[in-house]
Amino acid sequence: MRFFKSLVCSSLLGLSLAHGGEVLTQFDAEASMEVDNDEMLVVLSVSKDGSNATQISQEVLAKLTAAVERSKQHTDIERKTGQINTTPVWGPNGKTKLWSAQASLELTSTNLNALSRLASELTDVMQINQVSYRVSASKVALTEKKLLSDLAANFQRKAQDLTSAFGFSRHEIKSLNFSQQSQSMPLMRMAMAAPRAMADGAAPVPIPQESGKTTLSLRMSAQIGLWP
Repeated sequence: MRFFKSLVCSSLLGLSLAHGGEVLTQFDAEASMEVDNDEMLVVLSVSKDGSNATQISQEVLAKLTAAVERSKQHTDIERKTGQINTTPVWGPNGKTKLWSAQASLELTSTNLNALSRLASELTDVMQINQVSYRVSASKVALTEKKLLSDLAANFQRKAQDLTSAFGFSRHEIKSLNFSQQSQSMPLMRMAMAAPRAMADGAAPVPIPQESGKTTLSLRMSAQIGLWP
């Protein structure tokens, strides 16, 4: 569904006279389109506390490595390791004898079915911290091409209406400035209990794929010259 909006400076208060009888004015135009989110992002994490910093670090790295290797079986899923650290645990009286190790893994894909299944399967070694959806870069580029065409037609129509309404014979484009905006649903966050072995024969439950929609908008501010 497409929406178009054009705002003309009220009563042409912004008009200014230039040489040769030319009159300058500015107005904004906007084109928007609501599209389905087609890309899924899942952030998983693993943490371990203990008194032996080396031991808990190795346990965390082992689980992270296992998850990364399993994700490599899916060529259409992109992976990125996040922050990996081991830090002392602080108590009321300062540093305690405990340490905390954490690591995270980000998985992204436009194959929502594959990623939702994989993320669920990986909960045997990591926790799901966040699930979110967005419009992929390729779909944004394709949508912007359509919006640009709509915006150009809308601009030309409004510029011609403005020219005719105030008795001018023609108009010339002086400058154009564009900005792109998007408005999507809030992030879907999930907090899960620590990983545990699934019951014998139980299949992992895929993440529900409620990807939602995002409204992409292309806005233009234009200055035109009007001629008698």
